[in-house]
Amino acid sequence: MMPDENKVAVVTGAARGIGRATAISLARRGFAIALADRLIDEMNDAAEEVRGIGVDAMTLPGSVADYTGVLKHGRAILEQWGRIDVLVNNAGVSQPKTLLEISEQEYDETIAINLKGCFAWCKAVAPTMLERKGGRIVNISSVSAHMGASPNAVCLLRCQGGRTRPDARTLQGARAARDGERDLSRLGPHRPDQ
Repeated sequence: MMPDENKVAVVTGAARGIGRATAISLARRGFAIALADRLIDEMNDAAEEVRGIGVDAMTLPGSVADYTGVLKHGRAILEQWGRIDVLVNNAGVSQPKTLLEISEQEYDETIAINLKGCFAWCKAVAPTMLERKGGRIVNISSVSAHMGASPNAVCLLRCQGGRTRPDARTLQGARAARDGERDLSRLGPHRPDQ
Protein backbone atom coordinates (compact mmCIF):
# COMPACT_ATOMS: atom_id res chain seq x y z
CA MET A 1 0.00 0.00 0.00
CA MET A 2 1.09 3.53 -0.67
CA PRO A 3 1.87 5.54 2.45
CA ASP A 4 -0.55 8.35 3.25
CA GLU A 5 1.92 11.24 3.03
CA ASN A 6 1.42 14.26 5.27
CA LYS A 7 -1.69 12.86 6.95
CA VAL A 8 -2.28 13.07 10.69
CA ALA A 9 -3.95 10.55 12.98
CA VAL A 10 -4.97 10.93 16.62
CA VAL A 11 -5.12 7.74 18.68
CA THR A 12 -6.52 7.80 22.21
CA GLY A 13 -5.53 5.10 24.67
CA ALA A 14 -2.32 4.86 22.64
CA ALA A 15 0.04 3.79 25.42
CA ARG A 16 -0.58 0.07 25.09
CA GLY A 17 -2.74 -2.66 23.64
CA ILE A 18 -5.03 -1.96 20.69
CA GLY A 19 -4.30 1.78 20.82
CA ARG A 20 -0.55 1.32 20.60
CA ALA A 21 -0.88 -1.25 17.82
CA THR A 22 -3.19 1.12 15.93
CA ALA A 23 -0.75 4.02 16.28
CA ILE A 24 2.11 1.87 14.99
CA SER A 25 0.05 0.54 12.09
CA LEU A 26 -0.94 4.05 11.02
CA ALA A 27 2.67 5.23 11.39
CA ARG A 28 3.76 2.45 9.04
CA ARG A 29 1.34 3.90 6.49
CA GLY A 30 3.07 7.26 6.81
CA PHE A 31 0.71 9.08 9.18
CA ALA A 32 2.09 11.52 11.72
CA ILE A 33 0.67 10.29 15.04
CA ALA A 34 -0.71 12.21 18.00
CA LEU A 35 -0.81 9.77 20.91
CA ALA A 36 -3.21 10.56 23.76
CA ASP A 37 -3.12 8.70 27.06
CA ARG A 38 -2.90 9.18 30.81
CA LEU A 39 -0.19 6.50 31.12
CA ILE A 40 2.63 8.92 30.37
CA ASP A 41 5.69 6.64 30.51
CA GLU A 42 4.10 3.99 28.30
CA MET A 43 2.78 6.65 25.92
CA ASN A 44 6.28 8.13 25.60
CA ASP A 45 7.65 4.65 24.81
CA ALA A 46 4.97 4.20 22.13
CA ALA A 47 5.82 7.61 20.66
CA GLU A 48 9.50 6.62 20.42
CA GLU A 49 8.48 3.45 18.61
CA VAL A 50 6.41 5.54 16.17
CA ARG A 51 9.34 7.91 15.60
CA GLY A 52 11.55 4.88 15.00
CA ILE A 53 9.37 4.09 11.99
CA GLY A 54 10.35 7.47 10.56
CA VAL A 55 7.26 9.61 11.11
CA ASP A 56 6.49 12.47 13.46
CA ALA A 57 4.80 11.83 16.79
CA MET A 58 3.50 14.03 19.55
CA THR A 59 2.29 13.02 22.98
CA LEU A 60 -0.87 14.36 24.60
CA PRO A 61 -0.84 13.46 28.29
CA GLY A 62 -4.04 13.47 30.30
CA SER A 63 -7.46 11.95 30.55
CA VAL A 64 -9.88 11.90 27.64
CA ALA A 65 -12.54 12.82 30.21
CA ASP A 66 -10.95 16.29 30.59
CA TYR A 67 -13.06 18.13 28.00
CA THR A 68 -11.09 21.39 28.16
CA GLY A 69 -7.79 19.50 27.99
CA VAL A 70 -8.94 17.51 24.95
CA LEU A 71 -9.93 20.69 23.09
CA LYS A 72 -6.53 22.18 23.96
CA HIS A 73 -4.82 19.05 22.62
CA GLY A 74 -6.83 19.32 19.40
CA ARG A 75 -5.63 22.90 18.92
CA ALA A 76 -2.03 21.83 19.62
CA ILE A 77 -2.23 19.18 16.88
CA LEU A 78 -3.53 21.75 14.42
CA GLU A 79 -0.81 24.23 15.39
CA GLN A 80 1.89 21.61 14.83
CA TRP A 81 0.59 19.85 11.70
CA GLY A 82 -2.29 21.97 10.37
CA ARG A 83 -4.70 19.07 9.92
CA ILE A 84 -6.32 16.01 11.48
CA ASP A 85 -7.34 13.25 9.09
CA VAL A 86 -8.14 10.34 11.39
CA LEU A 87 -9.35 10.06 14.97
CA VAL A 88 -9.31 6.67 16.66
CA ASN A 89 -11.32 6.81 19.90
CA ASN A 90 -9.79 3.83 21.63
CA ALA A 91 -9.35 4.96 25.25
CA GLY A 92 -11.60 3.09 27.62
CA VAL A 93 -11.86 1.47 31.00
CA SER A 94 -13.65 -1.59 32.23
CA GLN A 95 -15.12 -2.03 35.65
CA PRO A 96 -15.07 -5.79 36.20
CA LYS A 97 -17.79 -5.58 38.83
CA THR A 98 -21.41 -6.47 38.87
CA LEU A 99 -24.19 -3.95 39.16
CA LEU A 100 -24.44 -4.69 42.87
CA GLU A 101 -20.70 -4.26 43.48
CA ILE A 102 -19.80 -1.13 41.54
CA SER A 103 -19.71 2.23 43.29
CA GLU A 104 -21.15 5.44 41.91
CA GLN A 105 -17.64 6.88 41.59
CA GLU A 106 -16.46 3.89 39.53
CA TYR A 107 -19.54 4.13 37.32
CA ASP A 108 -19.00 7.89 36.81
CA GLU A 109 -15.37 7.28 35.84
CA THR A 110 -16.44 4.66 33.29
CA ILE A 111 -18.97 7.03 31.72
CA ALA A 112 -16.50 9.94 31.75
CA ILE A 113 -13.76 8.01 29.98
CA ASN A 114 -15.74 5.72 27.69
CA LEU A 115 -18.49 8.09 26.63
CA LYS A 116 -17.54 11.69 27.43
CA GLY A 117 -13.98 11.13 26.18
CA CYS A 118 -15.30 9.97 22.83
CA PHE A 119 -17.60 13.00 22.66
CA ALA A 120 -14.79 15.41 23.59
CA TRP A 121 -12.40 14.13 20.92
CA CYS A 122 -15.13 14.18 18.26
CA LYS A 123 -15.82 17.81 19.18
CA ALA A 124 -12.10 18.58 18.98
CA VAL A 125 -11.58 17.17 15.48
CA ALA A 126 -14.93 17.55 13.70
CA PRO A 127 -14.57 21.26 12.81
CA THR A 128 -11.29 20.76 10.96
CA MET A 129 -12.59 17.65 9.20
CA LEU A 130 -15.70 19.52 8.08
CA GLU A 131 -13.62 22.47 6.92
CA ARG A 132 -11.32 20.17 4.93
CA LYS A 133 -14.34 18.18 3.66
CA GLY A 134 -12.84 14.90 4.77
CA GLY A 135 -11.62 12.72 7.58
CA ARG A 136 -12.39 9.54 9.46
CA ILE A 137 -13.53 8.92 13.03
CA VAL A 138 -13.22 5.37 14.34
CA ASN A 139 -14.87 4.56 17.67
CA ILE A 140 -13.59 1.33 19.17
CA SER A 141 -15.69 -0.47 21.75
CA SER A 142 -15.92 -3.81 23.43
CA VAL A 143 -18.50 -6.36 22.42
CA SER A 144 -19.90 -5.66 25.89
CA ALA A 145 -21.15 -2.33 24.60
CA HIS A 146 -23.52 -4.22 22.35
CA MET A 147 -24.61 -7.27 24.27
CA GLY A 148 -23.62 -7.03 27.92
CA ALA A 149 -21.18 -9.28 29.67
CA SER A 150 -21.83 -11.78 32.36
CA PRO A 151 -21.19 -11.15 35.22
CA ASN A 152 -20.03 -7.63 34.31
CA ALA A 153 -23.19 -5.56 34.50
CA VAL A 154 -21.40 -2.31 33.79
CA CYS A 155 -20.82 -2.55 30.08
CA LEU A 156 -18.22 -0.55 28.23
CA LEU A 157 -20.20 2.38 26.91
CA ARG A 158 -18.85 3.99 23.80
CA CYS A 159 -20.52 6.53 21.55
CA GLN A 160 -23.61 4.38 21.30
CA GLY A 161 -25.97 7.13 22.39
CA GLY A 162 -25.05 6.21 25.95
CA ARG A 163 -26.97 2.96 25.71
CA THR A 164 -26.15 -0.69 25.50
CA ARG A 165 -28.42 -3.55 24.65
CA PRO A 166 -29.00 -5.06 28.09
CA ASP A 167 -29.81 -8.70 28.31
CA ALA A 168 -30.93 -11.04 31.02
CA ARG A 169 -27.47 -12.65 31.28
CA THR A 170 -26.16 -9.43 32.81
CA LEU A 171 -28.80 -9.39 35.52
CA GLN A 172 -28.48 -13.14 36.06
CA GLY A 173 -24.76 -12.65 36.56
CA ALA A 174 -25.34 -9.82 39.04
CA ARG A 175 -27.83 -11.96 40.98
CA ALA A 176 -25.49 -14.96 41.00
CA ALA A 177 -22.55 -12.84 42.17
CA ARG A 178 -24.70 -11.32 44.93
CA ASP A 179 -25.52 -14.82 46.11
CA GLY A 180 -21.84 -15.80 46.17
CA GLU A 181 -21.87 -17.81 42.94
CA ARG A 182 -18.54 -17.40 41.19
CA ASP A 183 -18.83 -20.02 38.45
CA LEU A 184 -21.08 -18.20 36.03
CA SER A 185 -20.41 -20.54 33.13
CA ARG A 186 -23.72 -22.26 33.82
CA LEU A 187 -25.58 -19.14 32.76
CA GLY A 188 -26.86 -19.59 29.28
CA PRO A 189 -29.04 -17.47 27.05
CA HIS A 190 -32.05 -15.88 28.69
CA ARG A 191 -35.29 -17.75 28.36
CA PRO A 192 -38.63 -16.03 29.04
CA ASP A 193 -39.51 -18.62 31.72
CA GLN A 194 -36.50 -17.63 33.88
